[in-house]
Amino acid sequence: MARTCSICGRSSLNSIRRSHSNIAIVNKQRLNLQTLLRHGRRVTACTSCIRREMKRLKDLTPVT
Repeated sequence: MARTCSICGRSSLNSIRRSHSNIAIVNKQRLNLQTLLRHGRRVTACTSCIRREMKRLKDLTPVT
């Protein structure tokens, strides 16, 4: 299973950390992926997509 979001397709990024002596160290910044049920299927989604879905569902529910 790849470390990509199944909703938006985002994946990890490469970055460079610099030590005090300016040596470059390649660092991998991974997404915060969570598993959840969506339309009856288990998917891995990043937390920004989960927040976006929750906001969309909150706007659809009627306020009484």
